[in-house]
Amino acid sequence: MADGKYQVLIVYSPESSSLASLASSMIPMFDQTRFVVTAVPAARVSVPQLLEADLLLFGSNDEANFSHGGYAAFREMLGDTRLSGRLAAFYSTISEISLKNLKLMLKGTGVTLADDGFIIRSAWDDPRTAGILRKWIGHIVKTHDEIARI
Repeated sequence: MADGKYQVLIVYSPESSSLASLASSMIPMFDQTRFVVTAVPAARVSVPQLLEADLLLFGSNDEANFSHGGYAAFREMLGDTRLSGRLAAFYSTISEISLKNLKLMLKGTGVTLADDGFIIRSAWDDPRTAGILRKWIGHIVKTHDEIARI
C-alpha cells in the first residue's frame, strides 16, 4: 500500500485487443479514495510494478499456452518472482482455456487467487458489460478486504 491506498495492476494481452478497452473501463470502477489503478499490456509489465501491486487482475484473449505474444514475455520476465501477499483475479472474453493458462502461469508464485476466473460474455462496448464488470470488481474488492482484515 502506497500513500494509504491499495495498488491495483490490470495486466492484459494481446495489447491490441478489446482487453485494452476493458482494462481502461475498469479503472474508474474502483473507489479512487482507496485504490490507485494502473492498466498495462503484459509485454510492458516490470517486476517492480508487480511487487508494488496489492491486487492483480490478469486478462487474456489468447487461448494458446503463452508460448508467444505478450504473456510469453511476461512469463519470462516473471521468472521466479514471488507474489505472496497479493490477490489475483483472471478474466477473458474468449474461453476457460485462457483462464486456466493464466492460472498455470502464476502457479508457484504464491499469489492468492480470488476465484477461478471470469469470462465476460458480452461485447466490451455493450452497456450490460459495465454492470457485469462492476459486480465482478465488487466481488474482487470484497475478497481483498476480507483477506486484508486477517
